[in-house]
Amino acid sequence: MSGQTVIVTITVTDVNGNVTLCEVPVTIDDIVAPEFVNCPTTVVMIGNDPDKCSGKLNWSIPVATDNCDLESIIQTGGPASGSIVEITCPPTSQTITYTATDASGNQSI
Repeated sequence: MSGQTVIVTITVTDVNGNVTLCEVPVTIDDIVAPEFVNCPTTVVMIGNDPDKCSGKLNWSIPVATDNCDLESIIQTGGPASGSIVEITCPPTSQTITYTATDASGNQSI
């Protein structure tokens, strides 16, 4: 899509019915980054396993949309969903990062 050129025909008609056509090349330039639509908005709680100082961290992988073709959604940081993580006192936070990339190379994190 991005980088493709299409020909647009413009027609102009005056009050006397005279018609003129003009062909204009238009190049498509996708500059819109993908958008994540279901990132968690609340804290994800972990319950520890019995007799252990760890627990399984689970969440849904986020979904992204794009105005053109979506190429990939890749986790680029933090533990994977379903990982066993250590529970500490005081509790610490984990940052999970995903990157969505469209076919034109536009990215959202």
